[in-house]
Amino acid sequence: MTTNVPPAAVDAAEIARLEEVARQIRIEIVKTVNHARAGHLGGPLSAADLLAALYFNVMRIRPDEPAWPDRDRFVLSKGHSSIGLYAAMALRGYFPVEELATFDAAHSRLQGHPDMTRLPGLDMSTVAGRGHLGRHGDGPGRAPDRARRARVRDARRR
Repeated sequence: MTTNVPPAAVDAAEIARLEEVARQIRIEIVKTVNHARAGHLGGPLSAADLLAALYFNVMRIRPDEPAWPDRDRFVLSKGHSSIGLYAAMALRGYFPVEELATFDAAHSRLQGHPDMTRLPGLDMSTVAGRGHLGRHGDGPGRAPDRARRARVRDARRR
């Protein structure tokens, strides 16, 4: 069994770096929603700081190995903020930033609601199918259950 180790202290330089990452996430959100003429802005823009901190400082992830068994999981409970998650994932290296231009297009991996069957690196879907959360906002109830099951299996993920 592993112990939870808090992230290292964050200095001023790291805060500045994360603020710049959040700014880049916001830029990609606005560009993508404008290009697609679809999507929501408020939720994803408000989540940019959180996504920057998690994906670029806190979470143990390997974008080049999205199915790494010991990775940390992220559950996006508000599916309408998917473009924020996609922007963070693209900037982190899960897929090319240019792919954001396919957001909400037919047959794109980047749909208006996350679909873990289409995009490696997603750990929960907000559309019907495997890993489906159900109604919007079900994440806070589902994520602890997944974490508990992982701990029972002695997984090292958080």
